[in-house]
Amino acid sequence: MLNPKLSLFIVSMILSFACPAQDLKLTFGADLPLNSYQPATIIAKLEKAFAMSGVQFNAISVPSNRSLQLAHKGVIDGDLSRVSNLHEITGHRYSNLVRIDHVMFSVWIAIFTNNPDIEIDNLSDISQYTVCFTNGRKYFDDVFAPLVQPDNLVKLNSDLQAFELLAKKRVDIVITTSREGNQLIQDWVKFDQIREVKKLIKLPVYSYIHKKHSALLDDLTRNLAKVEQQQELQVVHN
Repeated sequence: MLNPKLSLFIVSMILSFACPAQDLKLTFGADLPLNSYQPATIIAKLEKAFAMSGVQFNAISVPSNRSLQLAHKGVIDGDLSRVSNLHEITGHRYSNLVRIDHVMFSVWIAIFTNNPDIEIDNLSDISQYTVCFTNGRKYFDDVFAPLVQPDNLVKLNSDLQAFELLAKKRVDIVITTSREGNQLIQDWVKFDQIREVKKLIKLPVYSYIHKKHSALLDDLTRNLAKVEQQQELQVVHN
């Protein structure tokens, strides 16, 4: 006799593949506010690409680790934005997620400070400072955390919290994406003394989908390429 949990999983898999594409409604998790530039850009692309196959798409804002957990378990259908080597840096902990083979976005990881004496030439230079970045960013944990003494590393729940700590001079530098950091500076007067001092690394960003939807991948990647072409043509015509 089959284990009840296994039986439920098999039935859900059968139903997901048997369900016509036009009846599908997929939800991805995002670890940034949905109206910020990166998520909004990716959401718009995925909405158009999925719609070409008759699939409805939306995204919800979820803390970073929680988004991965929910997507891996199939509670939601995917994760909006992750690095290309997600499985390698997480020890294949989220093996139910399949990378959508299309670069959704590219981001510069950058350093911000309000100390005029701080200059960063090399990545290793951050070791002498108190560093802050957002919790749940596995890539940051792997690349930046080993360079900093544990007592000099602060991880918070959002870039806004990190910038508030920087504005109070309780940390020396904040590491985040160039666009997100500069957007905060633009939006908040209290951050007008903060500046970007160094772009460190350019990262391609990918979306990941639960493997139960693997049958959609070929059409989805083709549709994403069409969406990109349409956007390029609009730019030329404008």
